[in-house]
Amino acid sequence: MVLSTFMNPDEKEMLNRAVRLSEENNQVLLSLEKKVRFMTIWGIIKVFLIVLPLVISYFYLQPYFGTVGESLTNVKQLLDGNSF
Repeated sequence: MVLSTFMNPDEKEMLNRAVRLSEENNQVLLSLEKKVRFMTIWGIIKVFLIVLPLVISYFYLQPYFGTVGESLTNVKQLLDGNSF
């Protein structure tokens, strides 16, 4: 390296330290990026695990909601008819 002939030992040490620290930072940032990617995917999976069964159960039970509503209406009419 041409610059190494004009650098004193302290400057070389500081340059080597800066390179070493930047490599460590790069490794930390790469691991954080992997963790963020994993957490994003896991968050999407959790949403599907919670929302999908609710949606499926709603569509599966939807015909029963109508009959339950009618039954409750009939019970209310019976109770209103028997009021004093």
